[in-house]
Amino acid sequence: MNNDEILLMIAIARTVGTSLQALPDTHRGLEWSKAPANSAIVHDSARAKAKAKNVRRRLLRATREFVTMTLFGTTVADRKLGKRLS
Repeated sequence: MNNDEILLMIAIARTVGTSLQALPDTHRGLEWSKAPANSAIVHDSARAKAKAKNVRRRLLRATREFVTMTLFGTTVADRKLGKRLS
């Protein structure tokens, strides 16, 4: 979800008898590439994986578009539309 950390902070701030404190770096759950060597909790970012997947998808789409334009002189979308109409 977007902004879930902010919403959690607001909920805690509105709850009577609670307070927020920063965790020590070893327990913050930082990305493994940014965490200290003695960290107890680390994670691998899903954003980096999603970004890499998106780049591969865009590269594949651009390559397919180039090949289709070179071989047939038309775009992929136009070829699909032509198949649907015939």
